[in-house]
Amino acid sequence: MIYRVLNRKTPYEPNPRSPRPRTTDIRSDRLIQRMASSKKMSVHKITRTSRLQISKNTVHSRITESGYMIHAKMARTLPLSNLHISKRLEWVRNHMSYGVKWMAVLFSDEKNGTSMDLTAINNICMIYEKSPGAFSVGKVVVNL
Repeated sequence: MIYRVLNRKTPYEPNPRSPRPRTTDIRSDRLIQRMASSKKMSVHKITRTSRLQISKNTVHSRITESGYMIHAKMARTLPLSNLHISKRLEWVRNHMSYGVKWMAVLFSDEKNGTSMDLTAINNICMIYEKSPGAFSVGKVVVNL
């Protein structure tokens, strides 16, 4: 067998094989894509509601083949500009003298309607700057 392949006059090319037949046709592919785009259904729900005997992997591959739903990484945010760093540093310096008064401040998130009490929180935030400098408040050191 190997001898015949090596002594061939023409280069070796394997015979083309037909792929496995698809379990879905064009109409069912469109149905799956329509369900995913308009009704915002999960892959599991689409598998159950379609009357086809298909797996979740098949549904997922049909959705990705359509090009409608594509997983993409989030865009990386740029680091803070020098202006933003200086403004934050200025704000911190102006509010460093608050000390215990910060415990009386109630932070709220208007979007969700939740509020946060600072009595149980020790480290609120750290602001870093490229040049090494430090403010010390008692035993707590905040790197700026």
